[in-house]
This record gives sequence, C-alpha cells and structure tokens, in this order.
Amino acid sequence: MEEATKFLQPLLTASPPNLESQCLAFQIYEKKDKLLLMLRAIKTGLKIPGSLDNPSFHECFLKFLLIVKEKLPVISETVRVVIEKIMVDLPHGLDAVDKCADLNKEFLARKPASILHRFYGTAFINEDTSN
Repeated sequence: MEEATKFLQPLLTASPPNLESQCLAFQIYEKKDKLLLMLRAIKTGLKIPGSLDNPSFHECFLKFLLIVKEKLPVISETVRVVIEKIMVDLPHGLDAVDKCADLNKEFLARKPASILHRFYGTAFINEDTSN
C-alpha cells in the first residue's frame, strides 16, 4: 500500500484532471480508510466533465456515499463537520447518502444500452442489498 501511495502523489500532481487517476486515488485511500482523502478524490473527480457518466467513477462515488453513511455517526466531530460542509456541494448534497439507489437508477437511465453501465449499476444494486 505504501508503494501505491508513493506512486499516486506524482500521478495526481501530473494529471489532476484525469478521472482514472482520481478513481485510483479513491481506491487507495479507501484501503487506507482515509475518509477526507477519499472525499478529495471524489470532489476533484466531479469537476471533470462527464464524470457522473463514467462507470468507474460512479462506483467510487456510490462507495464513498455508503462509507459516509456507515461511518458518519462514529467519526470524530471535526472530520464529520468537514465532510458535511464539503458534501453540500456534491450532487444531491448531504441527502446523497440516503439516495444511492436513486443516483444509481439515474446513472442506468442515462446510458441504458451500455453493457458497462449496466454491469456497474447492477453490481451496485447487489452490493447495496447485501449491506
């Protein structure tokens, strides 16, 4: 994990508007359980045009929302305040954590003929119902 982190910083510095870099950052920070760094990757990714239609980013965004929903009651007050303040600017704001299923339906509706979108959307449905 440390090697991945060492590789990640130059990658993010060299290509901040790259959506795949932000997805990679999210995945590394998820493994390290770094909620604020996950949020930074999501926030940066959302600034990239078309990010909400990207299957990999969609997966990261919904995972983040599920993690926040699970951890918000138990994280420190300082981290919670920062997350809540920044999440106001995300699609659906703070309500997004309770609207994962709706966000996923919107995602699937935007690209109904795409097998990749169906795969990621269905994978989320299966993950969401298993929790």
